[in-house]
Amino acid sequence: MPLILFVYFCIHYNIKFLLFLALSCHLFALYYLFPEAHMKNIENREQTANTGKIPYGSYREHKKHTPDDFPYNTYICTIPLDFSSVKIHWHEEAEFIIVKKGEGTVSVDLMEYEVKAGDMVFVPSGKLHSIGQKSGASMEYENIIFKSSLLYSAG
Repeated sequence: MPLILFVYFCIHYNIKFLLFLALSCHLFALYYLFPEAHMKNIENREQTANTGKIPYGSYREHKKHTPDDFPYNTYICTIPLDFSSVKIHWHEEAEFIIVKKGEGTVSVDLMEYEVKAGDMVFVPSGKLHSIGQKSGASMEYENIIFKSSLLYSAG
């Protein structure tokens, strides 16, 4: 299954092989080889929430993005036609945001980026993120949301 998604990404989004391979290796190491580091990161954020700095836990999105039998889903959305923005939130799944048309903003870990058609943003599991409209513009984008277990499910 990961090989099929890898080929799909490379062909469909014209991502250079080495860039995608590097990202895949990083994610594999982060979630599979060092899962305790990822969980510690989430625990640290929750402790920060308890100090009043950032109410991290309150931004958790409880929507079920992926079915139990397949850890992957995709959505195509348009801002402002579908909704005006995606408010700041986090979830356990990792996410690719691929801008198909137009321009807008994507915030990851409280850093806001201006994006345009052809841009892709990766949101690791547990990171705060949001999607917004750039003044006077619309943006069509595809969300690819997957459980990190997809990266190491083949073996």
